[in-house]
Amino acid sequence: MKYFAFAILCVVVVACDDKAKPPPIVNVQGACGETSPPSCGGNITGTWTVNKACGQILSISICSDISVDTSQFEVSGTDTFNADGTYSRALTMHGPVTAVLGPNCQFGQTCTVLGTYIGPLFAAYGANVSVACTGATSGCTCTGTLSWPQTLTGTYTMPSTGVVEITIPTDAGDAGPAVSDYNYCVTGNTLSLQTGSVSDAGSDLGVVFYTLN
Repeated sequence: MKYFAFAILCVVVVACDDKAKPPPIVNVQGACGETSPPSCGGNITGTWTVNKACGQILSISICSDISVDTSQFEVSGTDTFNADGTYSRALTMHGPVTAVLGPNCQFGQTCTVLGTYIGPLFAAYGANVSVACTGATSGCTCTGTLSWPQTLTGTYTMPSTGVVEITIPTDAGDAGPAVSDYNYCVTGNTLSLQTGSVSDAGSDLGVVFYTLN
């Protein structure tokens, strides 16, 4: 499911496919720090505008010798949960990214070659990225800019308190509809929504914070 943030890690190390479950973006629009998944529930109906987003790399199974800086990323747009059970998302993630790979994460490739892989892999997910990797056998530093618009439509239900289940119809190449459960919490005019699915044990967690329009 091509949800909130595609894997910068996954793309840089060139070792995953459409079904990979990468870590979410890190320190987007400020290091807000509230990365525990919310689950207090509340009335989620309405159109919600992103005001900040946070994530954390909980585990890196592919390679441990890597660091990713997305601290200058910005996320803009809305999620809409209509009273009739329909759902829509119109978000754009954009900004600079830097990834530093140790020699164990090069997988036998030169830095230049790794840099050529990244653009086409992001393009397969509808993102535009310009990146270059420099270095030698001692490691690579990959820097660039990313712009990724994301438009989704589907339906949602509330299977339990504090959990919203979002269903997105079949994407090209997917076996069937993407159905995922997300913890959420509405406090006043603020919605906090988990970026990783609680129904997928391989999905790491972050939180997006919205304001009700």
